[in-house]
Amino acid sequence: MSERDELAAIIMSPESFDSGPVSCGPNDIYAARIADAILAAGWRKPRTVTSVEELDALPGESIVRDASGIVYEKDYIVNNPTVNWWIETGQSEHFTAKSISLPATVLHEGEA
Repeated sequence: MSERDELAAIIMSPESFDSGPVSCGPNDIYAARIADAILAAGWRKPRTVTSVEELDALPGESIVRDASGIVYEKDYIVNNPTVNWWIETGQSEHFTAKSISLPATVLHEGEA
């Protein structure tokens, strides 16, 4: 299913309306147009990473929220730039990607 189709299905779902299910038919065209407008505005479904290798491949300053809800930012230690370190929001201790509960949602992808 494309992002457009997924958004249109969300827009047309009964949960999107207080009055209950929406009838199909001409309304589907409007849902697709709304989905197109949302995508044109730049919205993208957040990326999910499922492995330590994917976490390590993210560029520095990337931000993820792990499966337990903890937010981490990818950080490089100046004296050892080859090691991938993650720092928990509001903390000073660094962690390796193995410490992050997967799957994790990428909230921001840093510059490569």
